[in-house]
Amino acid sequence: MRVMRMSDLRELAAKSGVPYRTLLKIRLGETPNPGLETVRKFFHLLPATPAANDAHTAQAAEQGVANA
Repeated sequence: MRVMRMSDLRELAAKSGVPYRTLLKIRLGETPNPGLETVRKFFHLLPATPAANDAHTAQAAEQGVANA
């Protein structure tokens, strides 16, 4: 969420039904541990980022998972 623009965050709020202010607090770290149900509402709508993909690949390599 850190790479998202404010307009993207507003769009995410509209699509997910999670209030913009809630998403903003999560993004800014004011809500460091959001509820699972809240995250479920928007997680699938987050854009994939190269950094996220790199982190996933690195984690899989550490665990010895092929073709992660």
